[in-house]
Parts: sequence; structure tokens; C-alpha cells
Amino acid sequence: NILHPWESLLEAPSSPTWHVALKSTLERITASNWTIPFEIPTQIRNSYSYNQTIFKGMLYLNQCIANQIASMDEHQYPYDYEGDATRHENLLLEACQFAML
Repeated sequence: NILHPWESLLEAPSSPTWHVALKSTLERITASNWTIPFEIPTQIRNSYSYNQTIFKGMLYLNQCIANQIASMDEHQYPYDYEGDATRHENLLLEACQFAML
């Protein structure tokens, strides 16, 4: 499974695939009125075809995954990568909805 767009080989954020794959994430951003908690450096904005909506979705998803892992750690969720890695990924995908099509 791919948990975040940065794990794929698709060009981001210029690929139109991201609007579809990040649909649930973008809906959560709108519903919660989430904003990027820092200024995006000019170098990043100028370095590639910057799409604020997709970039914002990727940052939100990254924060969501980090928060979910911290919560799992806090509740001492057992990381059994050899026997139950799929369960771990599914818990992340439930909390941080992302669909790689």
C-alpha cells in the first residue's frame, strides 16, 4: 500500500491523479478549515509546478499520519510488522484517508 503520495513515483503535484487520490483528504481540509501552519518558502513555490491545493493536501496527510502514529505509540499499539503489517496500514488509512488509484 501507498500511504502518502510522496511514496509513489508519480510527479507531484502536477499529476492530475492527485486530485482524485486526495479527494477525501481535501474534503477533510475544507470541513475542518485547516491551513498550512507555516509559510511555504519561495524556493519550494518556484522549484516545480506548485499547486497549493495538492501541496496542502499532502502536508495535511503527512500531519495526520504523524499524529496517528504518535497516538498508536501513546496507546502502546503493538507493531507487528512481520505478522500484521496490513493491520497497521489499515489503521493509518482509516484515520488518514488516501486512495491510490
